[in-house]
Amino acid sequence: MTGALAEDGRARPGPPEVDPGEAEVIVLTPPAGRAAGAVALLDLVDAWRAQHPHRRSKDEIDRGLMEERDTWAERGEGVPR
Repeated sequence: MTGALAEDGRARPGPPEVDPGEAEVIVLTPPAGRAAGAVALLDLVDAWRAQHPHRRSKDEIDRGLMEERDTWAERGEGVPR
């Protein structure tokens, strides 16, 4: 099925000879500056870090993973690979 979006954002149907059904949709957007996107992403990361000041160390994360894996063994599930 083919179709397009009208300028108001509403879908326009494809030609009448095309049967209704599933369709692959390709969304084209105007190009945005990479720098603006990168800056926005860094701002988002900075905001998240400000709201979550405690970060676990590698050792803390490794200990947590080891404890989780131990519970798998206790339940007889083994370690998934």
